[in-house]
Parts: sequence; C-alpha cells; structure tokens
Amino acid sequence: MFVRYFEMLPISYEAADAALRGCPRDWLPELAIDAGRVRDRLLAEARLAPPATRLRSEGASLQVGAPLRLAETSFLPLSWPPERAVAPFPTLEGDLQLAPLGPTGAQLSFSAFYRRPDEVRDGAVDGGVLHRIIESTVKDFVDRVALAVQAIVASGRYRATA
Repeated sequence: MFVRYFEMLPISYEAADAALRGCPRDWLPELAIDAGRVRDRLLAEARLAPPATRLRSEGASLQVGAPLRLAETSFLPLSWPPERAVAPFPTLEGDLQLAPLGPTGAQLSFSAFYRRPDEVRDGAVDGGVLHRIIESTVKDFVDRVALAVQAIVASGRYRATA
C-alpha cells in the first residue's frame, strides 16, 4: 500500500535543504516518537490497540538513510517501524522529499509503502480504518518536520551553501 502527504514551506528550497540535510538523525527520531503517540491514540480510539498503548511510546526506531539529491529534489530515505509491536501497525518504508516551489518556497513530502498486516488480510481488522490511521500519522509527522525545518532555518543553525 502507498501513503503520501506533503506540506508547503514558506522558505527557499536551498535553506530548507540545508536544514533537512544538516543533521537529521539528531531530531527526526524524536518527531517520529511524537507522531507515534498520535498513532497510539488513534489505534486505541478505533479499538485496534488497548488504551494503555497511548502512553507507552518507548524510543524511536526511525532509521535515517544517507541524503540524496537528484536534479532539484532532495531525498532522505526513512524506514519507520513502530517503536514496539503495535499490532496491527506496519513498518513504513519511504523517503522525505524536498523540492523547490518557486524562488521562496519548497514542498516537503513523505512518500512510503507498507505491507498490509496479516490482521487486515485475514479480515480481523478493517484495512480502510487502518490506512486512515496511517495517513493521519504520516500527516502529523510531516507537519512536525515542516515546523522543525522552519525553526532550524530561523535559528540560522544550518545555512545554504552556494
């Protein structure tokens, strides 16, 4: 299955790229933990996981690959398994993408694939509900990344190089 979400950034591609590529392993996993808390709440509300799961996010397992740049698009490969066994939530395999959107804007997106869990294939879990929870989790993650990139650019911590 495929999932994608994007956010427009009101900063230049060059500035956003410098921030995203600067040291993502330092801050992206924490954003995944935060988005995982949203996932846990939604799974509990849909009765796909026990309510106690909501408060038990334990360390990020987000794996961040080496950044790539093709033409004017940057890619940051990500593998995002749940922090622990959160049935029926799957591992998301994909990448953050950053592309220019005119001289003063950029588009940040996360595109990922996942394998439907056995519970969906066996009919024990509604695949549509699970997909919407995955979409909501991805949206939350991308929104958090967008805010973090803008904050990094505003702080001047990483600057675009000519």
